[in-house]
Amino acid sequence: VEELTDLEVLVDISDSMDETRGQELLDQAEALVDQGFRLAVRPFAGEVSPLLERGARAFDYASLKDSWSQLNIGSSNLEGALSEVAYRKDARLILISDGYETKGDSNRILPVLQGNKVQIFPLVRSREREPQDSVRITQLYAPFIVPAKQEAEVRIAIENSTAAEQTGMLLVKHDDKELFNERVTIGSASEYLVTTETDASLEGIKEIVATFTPDDRQYPPSSDKRYISGEEREKVLLLNGVSQDEKHLKDALSKQAYRLDSYTSSGVRLNEIKDFSKYSAVILNNIPLEELPLGSAVKLKRYVEGGGGLIMLGGNKSFGLGGYIDSPIEEVLPIELLPPQKEKKRLNVAVQLVLDKSGSMKQGGKINYARLAAKEVVKSLKSNDYFGLIAFDDEPFVVQAMGRVGQIRARAIRARMISCTQREPQTCFQPLIWHWKKLLEYQREESMSSY
Repeated sequence: VEELTDLEVLVDISDSMDETRGQELLDQAEALVDQGFRLAVRPFAGEVSPLLERGARAFDYASLKDSWSQLNIGSSNLEGALSEVAYRKDARLILISDGYETKGDSNRILPVLQGNKVQIFPLVRSREREPQDSVRITQLYAPFIVPAKQEAEVRIAIENSTAAEQTGMLLVKHDDKELFNERVTIGSASEYLVTTETDASLEGIKEIVATFTPDDRQYPPSSDKRYISGEEREKVLLLNGVSQDEKHLKDALSKQAYRLDSYTSSGVRLNEIKDFSKYSAVILNNIPLEELPLGSAVKLKRYVEGGGGLIMLGGNKSFGLGGYIDSPIEEVLPIELLPPQKEKKRLNVAVQLVLDKSGSMKQGGKINYARLAAKEVVKSLKSNDYFGLIAFDDEPFVVQAMGRVGQIRARAIRARMISCTQREPQTCFQPLIWHWKKLLEYQREESMSSY
């Protein structure tokens, strides 16, 4: 080693390596810098990193492991690491590893190493410094990826190799959230397993850190960490015209795997919206164009053209009624917006005819013309209209009581005008009084239902 000027250092950062041991061995390698050697470190686990040039500061094993945790630190591929130098003639390297491998087979690369005269200088921790007894975390398990809004199991194994029962505090944290913080007891010469669950609300790549602090201070605290990636939920923006429109839709979306931002046009926070690109979808929930933040129409068009999702829900302030006609938002909608359509509704009518049946009406056939006119009036009315006929000579009398034309049309056309003088009194004046009451009732009914 004394003849070397450049040294490549292969550093095993897999989970099987104890961080304290790894740092000790890395310090041994760095001690060679004072003897005139230049080091370049290559971390490896299940995968192998590029070669890292030594910086101004010494390498820190824990930082090295954190920075390259994407190398699948749950596995160890010694064959892959050695293959990086196996084909370089007369290469020299320092190997920091516990020799444990779960991926590949280093025996397959040994003939190549020997053929190319590659020199390997392994660094191992001296046995006299190994503790005789210990109580420490030996394993921390957590999955690499967790589905959105779901919890995942975390397992921590604590080994007690001493001859006495040991107690201590175990703290497990998911980012800044405490998952477990309790005192545990481990029997002598045994292992204790603790299980807990991740925080389902945390998204993205976060640390799971377990720290065990023995009550007996002759044994140092031990810790381990893993990185876990919580799938990020899609983010949705809900813009509402009024709070009544917001309630049920907001509740429904919040119960799904979405991160929801909801605003109403009456709220001051609506103007805080500057960028739509961070959302997977924007929902316009019965909100008019004029109540959106200034410039939103153009921004939403660009957002949709860039792949964003836009949903417009109908209502009295949406689509054409909401002022979106000829706006940039209409250009990205899959429909053509129409101006508001007003339906003109014909009100029902009530026609009350009063015909003169006195003797003078016989002159020149006047009575016949009056009868024909009355029949034409009945024929021209719609079924839901009302019609009634009163005639008079010496006294007024009801010829056709007021009723819906659809029910009385044929009877009204055939009606005969018989005067009160030709009837019994009780069959004349009483129906006439009833007739006028029905007419007044109809007028009150129609006035209340008209608009």
